[in-house]
Formats: sequence, C-alpha cells, structure tokens
Amino acid sequence: MVLDSGVTPSYPTITACDYLIGYLYEAGPIMSGGMGDSPLSHSEIRAWQDNTGTVLTAWEARLLRRLSREYLHSSQQAEKPNCPAPWGDSRDAANIHQAELQRKIDTFLN
Repeated sequence: MVLDSGVTPSYPTITACDYLIGYLYEAGPIMSGGMGDSPLSHSEIRAWQDNTGTVLTAWEARLLRRLSREYLHSSQQAEKPNCPAPWGDSRDAANIHQAELQRKIDTFLN
C-alpha cells in the first residue's frame, strides 16, 4: 500500500562524499537472495569495482556496505504504515541542523 500526501519532501543536503551515494545506486543498493533482500556483500562490491573499473579505498568500501545496510533497514521500516520519513517530518526537513549532520559524517569518516 502506498500513501502519497502529494507533498514533495525536502531532503537534507549532502556535503561530504556525495559520490558514494551514486556508487551505492549504481552497485545496488541491495541484493536479493533466497531468504529475501540483504545488504551488498564485500564480494558484490568487489565485483562492481572490477566491472566498472572503479577503485575504492578501504574506508569507501566499508562505508558503501554500511550505506547498503542502512538503506535495507530503512526500506524495511518504511513498510510500516506509520513509519516517519528517515530525515524527519517533511515540514521540519528544512530545519535539519547542518552542523550536526556534518559532525556525524566527520565522526564516521575519522
């Protein structure tokens, strides 16, 4: 069941490593298997690198896998009827504190 309020959400701005989001969607972002969907495996990420000629550093590969896990988790949560948007209420999306988001990204990358 899809609920559409007709409102276009305001997404937060990504200021660091935005190219990895493109890689995520190019590589997956998830895999389908006999037991259902799963995050991209390291071997799947390696195969994507080999097929595209893309060379990831170790931290980029780990982050790509983590993004895949988070994507899968969020998509599973989104199946619930009252699931809030992952960035917060669409009316409050414009109020996301950019410095806090940047701090979280910096903390993860360091």
